[in-house]
Amino acid sequence: HDNWRSFMASSDISMKLNPEVVRFVLHQNQVGDPKRLLDFFNWSKSQMGIPQNLDSFSILAVLLCNSNLLGPASRLLQKMIRTHSGSCLLVFDSVLCCFRNRGSNPVVFDILIDSYKKMGMLGDAANVFLGAKRGHIMPSLRCCNALLKDLLKGNLMELFWKVYNGMRDAKMEFDV
Repeated sequence: HDNWRSFMASSDISMKLNPEVVRFVLHQNQVGDPKRLLDFFNWSKSQMGIPQNLDSFSILAVLLCNSNLLGPASRLLQKMIRTHSGSCLLVFDSVLCCFRNRGSNPVVFDILIDSYKKMGMLGDAANVFLGAKRGHIMPSLRCCNALLKDLLKGNLMELFWKVYNGMRDAKMEFDV
């Protein structure tokens, strides 16, 4: 409902919140308004004082991308990476699982790769590309070419060649 905040404020529900309850609410309301779900997600974090779980981040990121709310999705994925740093494979697997269950817009992988790049985690960005390719989901040409450029700039030649060969295997074209 539009007035969910006032309802929550007048009840003791916020005392019963935990990451699993938040994940359940997001999962059950995937056809709802993604902005409202994002507000609930952020509000619940402030109420719980503990991090959200990976699946909650992933469900919401996929929903935001499916609704073409790419800016909020980017900020959410960056927050996800900061919250669950050191677990790129777990982050990717969670996004992939939610994408397979509910996704229709593979731009979520472009944004995840871009988020890792913005945070200076080029190795993790390349690993997301390679994982997506193994999952038969190809990020956009723009995203892949930008990743190649950044890997080359960072002198990460082994990863550069892995991404390059992955793109070539997928019959993607290269730009300048």
